[in-house]
Amino acid sequence: MQLYEERLTQLAIDLVNTVDPMTDSEYLGTVDDLVHFMMQHDFDANGVPREAELRQMRDVRKQLRDTIIGLERTRGETAAVEFINMLLRDKCWMPQVARRRGRPWEVTFSVKDDMSPVQRLTIEAALGLALALQHYGKHRLKVCAALPCREIFIDRARNHSRLYCSARCANRLHVAAFRARARR
Repeated sequence: MQLYEERLTQLAIDLVNTVDPMTDSEYLGTVDDLVHFMMQHDFDANGVPREAELRQMRDVRKQLRDTIIGLERTRGETAAVEFINMLLRDKCWMPQVARRRGRPWEVTFSVKDDMSPVQRLTIEAALGLALALQHYGKHRLKVCAALPCREIFIDRARNHSRLYCSARCANRLHVAAFRARARR
Protein backbone atom coordinates (compact mmCIF):
# COMPACT_ATOMS: atom_id res chain seq x y z
CA MET A 1 0.00 0.00 0.00
CA GLN A 2 1.28 3.49 -0.78
CA LEU A 3 2.05 6.06 1.92
CA TYR A 4 -0.99 8.20 1.09
CA GLU A 5 -3.31 5.20 1.13
CA GLU A 6 -1.84 4.01 4.43
CA ARG A 7 -2.32 7.47 5.94
CA LEU A 8 -5.98 7.60 4.91
CA THR A 9 -6.63 4.04 6.05
CA GLN A 10 -5.05 4.75 9.43
CA LEU A 11 -7.07 7.98 9.67
CA ALA A 12 -10.30 6.01 9.16
CA ILE A 13 -9.36 3.33 11.72
CA ASP A 14 -8.19 5.90 14.27
CA LEU A 15 -11.35 7.95 13.77
CA VAL A 16 -13.70 5.03 14.45
CA ASN A 17 -11.64 4.20 17.54
CA THR A 18 -11.98 7.69 19.06
CA VAL A 19 -14.58 6.20 21.35
CA ASP A 20 -13.49 3.37 23.64
CA PRO A 21 -16.40 1.03 24.37
CA MET A 22 -14.33 -0.83 26.98
CA THR A 23 -13.84 2.21 29.22
CA ASP A 24 -16.73 4.23 27.76
CA SER A 25 -14.23 7.02 27.01
CA GLU A 26 -14.94 9.72 24.43
CA TYR A 27 -11.78 10.99 22.74
CA LEU A 28 -13.67 13.58 20.70
CA GLY A 29 -15.26 15.23 23.69
CA THR A 30 -14.42 18.82 22.76
CA VAL A 31 -13.56 20.86 19.70
CA ASP A 32 -9.97 20.96 21.01
CA ASP A 33 -9.92 17.14 21.01
CA LEU A 34 -11.01 17.15 17.37
CA VAL A 35 -8.36 19.72 16.46
CA HIS A 36 -5.75 17.63 18.29
CA PHE A 37 -6.89 14.50 16.41
CA MET A 38 -6.58 16.36 13.10
CA MET A 39 -3.10 17.63 13.98
CA GLN A 40 -1.96 14.13 14.97
CA HIS A 41 -2.89 12.94 11.50
CA ASP A 42 -1.19 15.81 9.63
CA PHE A 43 -4.61 16.90 8.53
CA ASP A 44 -4.51 20.14 6.60
CA ALA A 45 -7.75 21.95 7.26
CA ASN A 46 -8.87 25.47 6.66
CA GLY A 47 -10.51 26.87 9.76
CA VAL A 48 -11.29 25.51 13.18
CA PRO A 49 -14.28 23.21 13.63
CA ARG A 50 -17.28 24.46 15.57
CA GLU A 51 -19.34 22.62 18.20
CA ALA A 52 -22.00 21.64 15.64
CA GLU A 53 -19.30 20.16 13.41
CA LEU A 54 -17.95 18.16 16.35
CA ARG A 55 -21.40 16.59 16.82
CA GLN A 56 -21.54 15.95 13.08
CA MET A 57 -18.11 14.26 13.23
CA ARG A 58 -19.27 11.99 16.05
CA ASP A 59 -22.31 11.00 13.94
CA VAL A 60 -20.06 10.21 10.97
CA ARG A 61 -17.75 8.24 13.25
CA LYS A 62 -20.69 6.16 14.51
CA GLN A 63 -21.86 5.51 10.96
CA LEU A 64 -18.35 4.51 9.82
CA ARG A 65 -17.97 2.25 12.87
CA ASP A 66 -21.36 0.61 12.25
CA THR A 67 -20.38 0.21 8.59
CA ILE A 68 -17.20 -1.68 9.48
CA ILE A 69 -19.01 -3.85 12.01
CA GLY A 70 -21.72 -4.54 9.40
CA LEU A 71 -19.14 -5.90 6.95
CA GLU A 72 -19.23 -9.20 8.85
CA ARG A 73 -22.71 -9.82 7.49
CA THR A 74 -23.24 -10.61 3.81
CA ARG A 75 -25.87 -7.91 3.33
CA GLY A 76 -23.72 -5.54 5.36
CA GLU A 77 -21.11 -5.47 2.62
CA THR A 78 -23.53 -3.93 0.12
CA ALA A 79 -24.78 -1.44 2.70
CA ALA A 80 -21.19 -0.52 3.61
CA VAL A 81 -20.24 0.15 0.01
CA GLU A 82 -23.41 2.18 -0.56
CA PHE A 83 -22.67 4.28 2.55
CA ILE A 84 -19.05 4.90 1.51
CA ASN A 85 -20.15 5.84 -1.99
CA MET A 86 -22.77 8.21 -0.55
CA LEU A 87 -20.07 9.98 1.48
CA LEU A 88 -17.79 10.26 -1.54
CA ARG A 89 -20.45 11.27 -4.07
CA ASP A 90 -20.64 14.88 -5.26
CA LYS A 91 -17.98 16.16 -2.88
CA CYS A 92 -15.83 18.24 -5.21
CA TRP A 93 -12.58 16.33 -4.88
CA MET A 94 -10.15 15.31 -7.57
CA PRO A 95 -7.04 13.19 -7.96
CA GLN A 96 -3.70 14.93 -8.32
CA VAL A 97 0.01 14.22 -7.93
CA ALA A 98 1.50 15.69 -4.76
CA ARG A 99 4.42 15.40 -2.37
CA ARG A 100 4.03 15.70 1.41
CA ARG A 101 6.97 16.90 3.50
CA GLY A 102 9.85 15.41 1.58
CA ARG A 103 8.13 12.11 0.80
CA PRO A 104 8.02 10.64 -2.71
CA TRP A 105 5.45 11.78 -5.28
CA GLU A 106 2.09 10.06 -4.95
CA VAL A 107 -1.43 10.28 -6.29
CA THR A 108 -3.65 12.03 -3.76
CA PHE A 109 -7.22 13.22 -3.74
CA SER A 110 -7.46 16.92 -3.21
CA VAL A 111 -10.60 18.23 -1.55
CA LYS A 112 -11.97 21.66 -2.35
CA ASP A 113 -10.35 24.33 -0.14
CA ASP A 114 -13.58 25.98 0.96
CA MET A 115 -14.96 22.85 2.63
CA SER A 116 -15.22 22.76 6.40
CA PRO A 117 -12.63 20.73 8.32
CA VAL A 118 -15.27 18.15 9.21
CA GLN A 119 -16.39 17.76 5.59
CA ARG A 120 -12.78 17.22 4.56
CA LEU A 121 -12.16 14.78 7.41
CA THR A 122 -15.32 12.85 6.54
CA ILE A 123 -14.28 12.50 2.91
CA GLU A 124 -10.74 11.44 3.78
CA ALA A 125 -11.96 8.88 6.34
CA ALA A 126 -14.48 7.46 3.86
CA LEU A 127 -11.78 7.28 1.20
CA GLY A 128 -9.47 5.56 3.73
CA LEU A 129 -12.13 2.97 4.45
CA ALA A 130 -12.70 2.43 0.72
CA LEU A 131 -8.96 1.95 0.19
CA ALA A 132 -8.79 -0.50 3.12
CA LEU A 133 -11.61 -2.53 1.58
CA GLN A 134 -9.85 -2.50 -1.78
CA HIS A 135 -6.41 -3.39 -0.45
CA TYR A 136 -7.19 -5.72 2.47
CA GLY A 137 -10.73 -6.92 1.79
CA LYS A 138 -13.64 -6.98 4.21
CA HIS A 139 -12.38 -10.03 6.11
CA ARG A 140 -9.32 -8.16 7.39
CA LEU A 141 -11.31 -5.30 8.93
CA LYS A 142 -12.09 -6.77 12.33
CA VAL A 143 -13.52 -5.95 15.73
CA CYS A 144 -11.45 -6.99 18.75
CA ALA A 145 -12.64 -10.33 20.14
CA ALA A 146 -11.63 -9.50 23.73
CA LEU A 147 -14.88 -8.25 25.21
CA PRO A 148 -15.71 -5.62 26.34
CA CYS A 149 -13.16 -4.05 23.95
CA ARG A 150 -14.69 -3.27 20.57
CA GLU A 151 -11.74 -1.54 18.88
CA ILE A 152 -11.57 -1.91 15.14
CA PHE A 153 -8.30 -2.96 13.52
CA ILE A 154 -6.86 -4.29 10.27
CA ASP A 155 -5.64 -7.88 10.46
CA ARG A 156 -2.27 -7.74 8.73
CA ALA A 157 -1.23 -11.26 9.81
CA ARG A 158 -0.25 -13.50 6.91
CA ASN A 159 -2.78 -16.17 7.79
CA HIS A 160 -5.59 -13.70 8.65
CA SER A 161 -5.80 -15.13 12.17
CA ARG A 162 -5.45 -12.05 14.36
CA LEU A 163 -8.33 -11.75 16.83
CA TYR A 164 -7.32 -8.88 19.10
CA CYS A 165 -6.61 -5.22 18.51
CA SER A 166 -3.48 -5.26 20.67
CA ALA A 167 -1.25 -7.39 22.84
CA ARG A 168 -2.96 -5.76 25.84
CA CYS A 169 -6.32 -7.26 24.90
CA ALA A 170 -4.84 -10.65 23.99
CA ASN A 171 -2.99 -10.82 27.31
CA ARG A 172 -6.03 -9.69 29.29
CA LEU A 173 -8.21 -12.38 27.73
CA HIS A 174 -5.58 -15.12 28.09
CA VAL A 175 -4.90 -14.26 31.75
CA ALA A 176 -8.64 -14.32 32.48
CA ALA A 177 -8.94 -17.74 30.80
CA PHE A 178 -5.94 -19.04 32.75
CA ARG A 179 -7.40 -17.84 36.04
CA ALA A 180 -10.75 -19.40 35.24
CA ARG A 181 -9.06 -22.76 34.52
CA ALA A 182 -7.00 -22.47 37.72
CA ARG A 183 -10.16 -21.88 39.80
CA ARG A 184 -11.68 -25.10 38.47
